[in-house]
Amino acid sequence: MRRLVAAGLLLAAPAALSAPPSPAQIVKYRHAVMNGLGAHMAGLSMIVKGETDRTGDAVMHATAVKELAHTIGALFPEGTGPGHEFETEAKAEIWSQHDKFVEAVKALETASDKLVDAAKTGDVAQIKTALGGVGGACGDCHDVYKVDDHH
Repeated sequence: MRRLVAAGLLLAAPAALSAPPSPAQIVKYRHAVMNGLGAHMAGLSMIVKGETDRTGDAVMHATAVKELAHTIGALFPEGTGPGHEFETEAKAEIWSQHDKFVEAVKALETASDKLVDAAKTGDVAQIKTALGGVGGACGDCHDVYKVDDHH
């Protein structure tokens, strides 16, 4: 009998692991991605301000910013906005003005692509300029689509 129960549990485990995430889990993951994006932006900011001698890390940070930026559009499915049983800083405008939100995400993606190109040059001035472009794209999006922003 134990073997039968164990076999049943082993067969059911993959189904449990493959269940789609709940809206609350999606929001939690989205928050983690945004925090990661902010952390890499902070690292790059320290590099361009001369607050660290780790200029060789610029490409790594810029690449992470790019990779994270290119996931953002998919992190806001229907049902993960305000008015649910979980907390989110996302405004309803993300869904009510979805075409404009998509444009804002594309602007961030484009700016992050340019950031990687600048980081690959190793020229701190170019990195600083490109970082400003990413920061501007972040700010433009946050101004319209994020509640209680602290950028």
